Amino acid sequence: MGANEATVIHMPSAGSIAGVPVQAGWYSLYAIPSEKEWQIVVNSATQRWGVPIDAAVREKDVGRRALPVESTSSPEEQLRMSFDKRGDKSVDLVVHWDLTRVRIPVTLN
Repeated sequence: MGANEATVIHMPSAGSIAGVPVQAGWYSLYAIPSEKEWQIVVNSATQRWGVPIDAAVREKDVGRRALPVESTSSPEEQLRMSFDKRGDKSVDLVVHWDLTRVRIPVTLN
């Protein structure tokens, strides 16, 4: 999701990222955007440059999910990621750029 180093997330215990089941550990995320949804891909390689997403990177994909795009009325000039708490063991990783926002659910078991 970033243009340089891979975007990474640490899971302190088993759970799910974007609905993809994961074990405890570090994962990288990348997005395949389209107008109405983004494919969010969870990948086990964390020490890599953000682009290109080639066959060697895709070999380490753990899973992917399509998530809906939300349109916003206020633009975000720089890519911004933040967490919105949903429950005791769940948050949304909110990705906001320009007039687009995508909520990636992250849940711990």
